[in-house]
Formats: sequence, structure tokens, C-alpha cells
Amino acid sequence: MLDPDLYQTVVDSMSAHVAILDEHGVIIDTNRAWQDFALQNGMEQSFDGIGINYLHICDGANEGHEEDGVNVAEGIRRVLSGELPEFLTHYPCHSPDERRWYAVRVVPFRGRDASKLIVTHENITPIIEIQETLEKKEAELRRERERLEETNIALRVLLRQRDEDKKRIEETIYVNVDRLVLPYVCLLY
Repeated sequence: MLDPDLYQTVVDSMSAHVAILDEHGVIIDTNRAWQDFALQNGMEQSFDGIGINYLHICDGANEGHEEDGVNVAEGIRRVLSGELPEFLTHYPCHSPDERRWYAVRVVPFRGRDASKLIVTHENITPIIEIQETLEKKEAELRRERERLEETNIALRVLLRQRDEDKKRIEETIYVNVDRLVLPYVCLLY
């Protein structure tokens, strides 16, 4: 049998913020990444979140007009009820110092007590920043393509006008040669 501390060491080694919730949404355990995040964001040194109802926190996010918390609470409830095998979404979690995004995943506890949940939050900021950069580049390319299409249309109009001008000049030359030069050439013969 493996050492029970091994499991805690593994969970504490993960970069994802992990919390175990009971059937009511109360936090019963967290990993080191969860605790470090709380500390970095102004919570007291010993804060681990144990005993806090995570569902209430998510529901309370609605007061700030943010639907992400309500969405997560609904996902947790749906996994708890067995309606969903797992729930996954992402949300912004900006601080005054930095912009950041997290993916939250909720899965049922796969053990003797299936009424518990595992909630993980993984920092996906680099992925979102790359996605935003790509979207900006795509927008720039669309604008450039539209500008080039407009330029091509203008060039086609100019070429058509040039061809028409060329035909008019040729016709004018023929008419002038016919009218002005040919009578004199005929007189020479």
C-alpha cells in the first residue's frame, strides 16, 4: 500500500489550484497552489478556505454583475446531481496588477464517497493572451485584405478607363488622319 502522504504530496505539487467540496459545496480540503494563490491575493497566511461554502461564493459573484460565478455554481450543482459527468469553463480573474484567466474543471470524487467534488482552477493566461494576439492579427489581416480589395477595384476601374481612353485616342487619330492628312496625301498623287 502506498503512503497516504504521497497523495497529498502529488496534489500539492500540481500547478492547478485544487479544492475538494462536500455535497453542499463546502470546501473540505485544498492544495498548496490554492493556498498560495489566496495568500498572494491578500488572504491571511493560514488561509486554506476549509469550511467556506464555495457555492455561496460563486452565487455571490452575481452581485458584482459577473455571470462567471453563477455559471460555475450551476456547473457544480449539475455535477453534484449527476446531470453532468464533469463541468469545464474559463473565466477572467484580473487583479489590479495583472490580467489573468483560469479554466475551472469540476469532476466528481472517484472514491468511496462519491458525493464529493474536485474543483481545479488552472491558469490559462498565456493561452488567452496568444488567442487575443491572434485575433488582433486576424483583424489586421482582414482590414488589410479589405484595403487591398478596394485598391484592386480602383485599379480595375483605372485600367478600364485607360483602355477606353486609348480607344478614344486611337479613334481620334484615325478620324484626324482621315479628315486632315489623307486629303493632302491624295493631292500628292
